[in-house]
Amino acid sequence: MATYLRENGWDIEVLDYLLYWSIDELKEFSKSRVTSDTIFLGIGATFPIWSPTIQDFLIWFKTTYPTVSIVIGGQIANAYKLEGDWYIDGYGERAMIELLKHLTGNGKVKWQFGTLGRKVIKANLDYPSFPMPNLYIKYEDRDFILEGETLTTELGRGCIFECSFCNFPILGVKTDHSRHSGTLYNEMQENYDRFGVTKYVFADSTINDYTEKLEKFAKDVSRLSFKPRVTGFCRADLLVSRPQDWDIMIELGLVNHHYGVETTNPQSAKSIGKGMKPERLLNGLLDVQKYFKDAGAPYRADITLIAGLPYETRESLDFTVKWFKENWVGHGVTLTPLYIAKDNGMDNLSHIAVDFRKFGYRETSEDTIVQTKDKLSWSMYNGIDGMVDTTAMSWETDYWNVYEVSDYVYEYYQGDYKDKFGPSVWAMGQLELASGKPFSDFDNVWNKIHPVGESDFYKIIREYIDKKLNWAIPK
Repeated sequence: MATYLRENGWDIEVLDYLLYWSIDELKEFSKSRVTSDTIFLGIGATFPIWSPTIQDFLIWFKTTYPTVSIVIGGQIANAYKLEGDWYIDGYGERAMIELLKHLTGNGKVKWQFGTLGRKVIKANLDYPSFPMPNLYIKYEDRDFILEGETLTTELGRGCIFECSFCNFPILGVKTDHSRHSGTLYNEMQENYDRFGVTKYVFADSTINDYTEKLEKFAKDVSRLSFKPRVTGFCRADLLVSRPQDWDIMIELGLVNHHYGVETTNPQSAKSIGKGMKPERLLNGLLDVQKYFKDAGAPYRADITLIAGLPYETRESLDFTVKWFKENWVGHGVTLTPLYIAKDNGMDNLSHIAVDFRKFGYRETSEDTIVQTKDKLSWSMYNGIDGMVDTTAMSWETDYWNVYEVSDYVYEYYQGDYKDKFGPSVWAMGQLELASGKPFSDFDNVWNKIHPVGESDFYKIIREYIDKKLNWAIPK
């Protein structure tokens, strides 16, 4: 967003680590930056963020600067607890340009009242920012990028699949929708030359959707003066069925993967759109792991499992968890309860949410089912602080209900999870940055790794905040 707006003539200041700023620091920063020319304050997050500090700051900001619009953005920003003047749901670059024209009297933006009575711009529907052939991020000196950071970029937007549990928009894309060749090389080489950055997250919904796409960007990477290490979402069944992609991914630096396996129950897998036989998939993942490691790649791969899918029983989920405990030691394996969203203004409701009865679910009242053993287990499902109100459906099947599923998930993390599995691939760059330790030191289970405390991260964040507060705007 900052890159897009800057290239359209806007002076944009970015604040990272918002949850770590004190209200006095946020006030001080605002007083040093806001002028009579300031049009908006934006808060963007893919997933909801909220804290009493942010809430109090926004109240202070609006009182102090009543003519400056507060814009909240995200995939379902309309349901975020944060209070603003405008809400942009979805990929918002082009929508934001139109809103700024509106705010400066140079045009009109299309908006609607959301389910909460807010002014909502449906970016994915009215101002789609996909495909985006010129996707890239360009940093300024005042962004204070560190050499050991892991930066995020995108190859493309949208997903070629339509998994029945997925609430994300832009599904079922049937053509290569990635950015132009050469743009990845330019972005990564510049970040290396300026900041020394070598680690990235590719934020695509599915990086390995097309072999040709992998080949295109592997050519970009082959031109670099360094070897990057990349983390991203990969479709496991495509990976297993296309071994010809493995060397290309290694060339690309895509050696840290996240697979949404979800289940090993054949009937459950088929019902959500993942039809590869579980035995072939699991054996194939072991083959992938061996191939990448034999090639000398620093391979790590997270697995995501979902508890409570159609036809899933406690026994079949026990089998899945047991298999990964025995065969995926040291990698990250996360387990989450199935989330069935209510119709709360989302651009896209999952197939299960739209027709939950067809998938074997019944809606229940929270009062009709015995509550969870521990409130934490229910909060894993429906306790997101950043949401305005409950957006999740309480459900049951012939096998169990959402409370029992949530308890199962809670007990999973309270059990031997940390004795079997390692830190998530998404956290590896942060662990390296905060500890000064190399990647190999964290290639182990949680209880055996070198501890990295909150203070290690906070030191880096404090230094960043101090730099932002002390940075003088050039005359």
